[in-house]
Amino acid sequence: MKNAMHHIAELKFLMAIYFMALIILASIGSFFFRGERTMEIITIWQLFGMAAVFSGLHYFQTSELKPLLKIAVHCALTYLTVVGFSFFCRWGFLENVTVFWQFTVSFIIIYVLMFIAFAIYYKNEENYLNKKLEEYKQNK
Repeated sequence: MKNAMHHIAELKFLMAIYFMALIILASIGSFFFRGERTMEIITIWQLFGMAAVFSGLHYFQTSELKPLLKIAVHCALTYLTVVGFSFFCRWGFLENVTVFWQFTVSFIIIYVLMFIAFAIYYKNEENYLNKKLEEYKQNK
């Protein structure tokens, strides 16, 4: 039971992060591509649903796959999720070929930038923790 509560709390935390990121990206995207300054309530609920799916995909990412395969599968599933939500929610990413390719290139650029940012963060965190561990071992 304690383990299940831990996973539920982690899932809720991930959903909140994904939801906030999606709200920000949708706000920026709708402003720059459509000139809209407001967001409909149904769009907010759709983004919440997408955040729930992304949180579930995060758990799939922690499976026993090799790291590069894990990243490729996660990227593909994330892309398919966004395309699926765009189709079913009529967000307009699939209106014509030009818009679809703009969306695809934007998605790839954002995904790669996020991957690089997380890779740098985790590498720095690893170096910091290894340094602290060495200091602890020397002082012991």
